[in-house]
Amino acid sequence: MTINVAETIRRIMGWCPNANMGRLKSSQQIDFANTSLKPSGKVNKRNSEWTIVGLIVFFAIFVFTFHIGQLLWGIIAMALVFWFFMLADCLQRSTDRFPGKGEYDKLIWSAVLIILNFIGAVLYYYLVKIQENKTNLQN
Repeated sequence: MTINVAETIRRIMGWCPNANMGRLKSSQQIDFANTSLKPSGKVNKRNSEWTIVGLIVFFAIFVFTFHIGQLLWGIIAMALVFWFFMLADCLQRSTDRFPGKGEYDKLIWSAVLIILNFIGAVLYYYLVKIQENKTNLQN
C-alpha cells in the first residue's frame, strides 16, 4: 500500500479556501538544484575541526567552573581560549587573506593580538574574520 503524501495533505486541507494557493503551475516549478540557498561560504576540514574543538573547550570550561562555583575564572579561561584561537588564526593566515592586503598586516595584527589580548582578539574577529566571511559569501 502506497500513500501519496502530497495528495493526502491536499485532501485534508481541502476545507481551506487557500488550499489551491500552494500548488505550482508547470511554469512555476522550482529547481532545487540551482537555488541560491546552497551554502556558499568556504568551509574546509581544518576550520570545522577548530570550530568543534573550540566549542568543546568552551563548554567544558563553562560547565566545570560553574560546577565548582568559580564562574569568574571560567569566563577568564574562555576569554584566554578565544584569544588563543584568534592568535592561532592570525599566525596561520596567509598575508593575502587579510582585508587590507598590505605587506605588514599579519605583523600588525599579531602585535595587536599580543598587546591588547582579549580586546585585540575581539577586534581581530570583527575586522578580519567576519570581513573574510562576508567577502566569501558575496563571491
